[in-house]
Amino acid sequence: MGGIIFGVVYYLKMDRNEDTLNTLLFRELQQVEGTIQRSLEKVGATAKYSFPESICVGDKCPLSSEDKKDLKIDLRKTSKGNFEKLRNSSADLADIRVLRVEYVNAESEDEKGGNVKTGDESVEPKLEDEAKSDYKKEQHFFSFEIPQFNTVHFTQLKYYENADLTLSIELESSIHYSLKQRVNRFQTVALVAGNGEVKSVINQVANLSNDAELLLRKVTNLSTDTSAGNSCKSDPDDANCSGDTQRGSSAFTIEGTRFVDVTLSESDYRAYIHPITSKGLSADGTQYYLVGVIKTSVINAQKLKLSPDLLMWLILALLLLIAVIPLIKLRFISANQTIQKGDKSQIVLGLIVAVGVMTIGFSQQLFFDYLIDFKKLQLKHIHAKIKEDFNSELQTLLESIGKIQKPAAYLDCNTENRKGQKCVELQGCDHTPGEFAEWPYCQYTDHTIFLGSHDSENVDNKNQEYSAFIESISSVNEDGQVISSKDYPVINVSQALSYTQKIDITDREYVRAGRNEKYWSYKDESSNKKAYKLYMQRLFNIEDGRRNLMLALSPKINPNLQVKPEYGKTASITKMFIAGTRLLAFEDKVLPNQFGYAVIDDNGKVLFHSNDSLSLIENFFTETNHNSLLKIATEHKNAQSPTLLEADYKGEPHLLIVDSLVQPQNKVAGETAIPWQLIVLAMFC
Repeated sequence: MGGIIFGVVYYLKMDRNEDTLNTLLFRELQQVEGTIQRSLEKVGATAKYSFPESICVGDKCPLSSEDKKDLKIDLRKTSKGNFEKLRNSSADLADIRVLRVEYVNAESEDEKGGNVKTGDESVEPKLEDEAKSDYKKEQHFFSFEIPQFNTVHFTQLKYYENADLTLSIELESSIHYSLKQRVNRFQTVALVAGNGEVKSVINQVANLSNDAELLLRKVTNLSTDTSAGNSCKSDPDDANCSGDTQRGSSAFTIEGTRFVDVTLSESDYRAYIHPITSKGLSADGTQYYLVGVIKTSVINAQKLKLSPDLLMWLILALLLLIAVIPLIKLRFISANQTIQKGDKSQIVLGLIVAVGVMTIGFSQQLFFDYLIDFKKLQLKHIHAKIKEDFNSELQTLLESIGKIQKPAAYLDCNTENRKGQKCVELQGCDHTPGEFAEWPYCQYTDHTIFLGSHDSENVDNKNQEYSAFIESISSVNEDGQVISSKDYPVINVSQALSYTQKIDITDREYVRAGRNEKYWSYKDESSNKKAYKLYMQRLFNIEDGRRNLMLALSPKINPNLQVKPEYGKTASITKMFIAGTRLLAFEDKVLPNQFGYAVIDDNGKVLFHSNDSLSLIENFFTETNHNSLLKIATEHKNAQSPTLLEADYKGEPHLLIVDSLVQPQNKVAGETAIPWQLIVLAMFC
């Protein structure tokens, strides 16, 4: 009876293991798709940023031939520099380069998308009819195409209405850099067009038993026509009918999200198909799919897998059964039979083994309980430490921004209204209007704010631990435009980070919040400091693709930095301040083995992660299979203490501790408090 019950439970466990593995594999393809989409976004944003805002010099429009030539040279130089930064900081675009910068003469466009004459040569823009009619209206158009294996071309157009000219930047990059960023479980992942043509392949050599057998470029039997196999049967001499195809390894339809069992090189594999939802950007309207391939034997091994803890108890149970067999024999011995001498030794040995097995099991359970309790204690300490670091750093950052004064180069400390203020001479502040200031550091009486690398001799030791790091501070008007002038420059950590032109930031979340004054309220209750109004958003930088944290701050944080329309008037045109920073509390944390952390928003989006490559990419709720206890814990932001729970994360059992990153003191405060949750996690065993 026990064997039957175990068999039923084991069978159900096998089905659950397979379902879990299928979910994780499809999720991996979704992450690969997300990486590809973010690569497209980064290329499009950087290309758009590279174009000059205007190409007319005063009323000089249209431009002369010489002006056009100079403009094209400048654009090529600018775009080359911008994409070099992107290439150096983005592993998914490690070899992106500028192919050409050209003028597109709108008057010579063929109605059906023929050749377009440019300044130097003819190019063939492959724009869909709708896109061709709309890109002038929107002034920007971005598309991509894959002309050959593992090569993608990007095209960014910008139309200048005043000059009636269109400039284009064409770029080239390899696809496999983006494909391989999230491939962990699959042995092979391919980017496949809707007609079955393989555009790029990633082979995970560590997961292959035979490297050559899984060259997916041979798998051209991926086809939208399921009759391909039948045609081979009728005409086996067809050049398109390979040996694999004739064995029925598979002409299967490339559509939807599903998996198919196939045979390749006389081995069984499972192919997972997932569409990429970027058809609107494809210049020729091609639909692309991701196909992940994994050996069926790997799936079967995962189906049969049991946890180490369960295996241990099964082995102990088997040993216990063997040990008690002599005792069972003693219990059911016949009345007319005697116990032999050998039976006595077996009974004694069985008793010893049974007691030993029970002792081992009991000790193991006690040790396991102790290990779990110790991990829970570690989770609490790590969680409390990260929260403390975050609150101390953010408090220092906000206080420091509030104390920033106008550079000494423009501030007369001897004037009546400036007497008593501590003014420190700053380097790099001499510049002409329109340029950007470069402040190495600004030191004050009780705090130090660092704009980049600093000189340790100028730092008070008591402030070293919670010194704030800021890359830039800017003043923004009510239209969402950055204000820059000689008297009120954009403060940057270095000239290398200074943007060479204005960037449209009006659609960014933190800018919208600042313009609508929908700030969060922040107050470090442990230090009893004043409350601040701010809004934070982590995002990818336009120029170099780095992850950065941007803050929108109420102008009341520092009236001295507010921009006024004219000297002597009190009205301010500063709607908000924005600041770029790196939170050292979440950067390069050293944690014990099998421990990690994540900062998430209300939707589960991972803003910070102990593995930073997952930041802004992963959704924690999805990775925990939408665990109901976790969602409840994140919704209750007024909990008096962190919530401990167990959940499967990425298919593995984990211990989690969940709590608000900033603890609100009451329900009203909780409605406007920073709505981020800090989760610290550890492998269950």
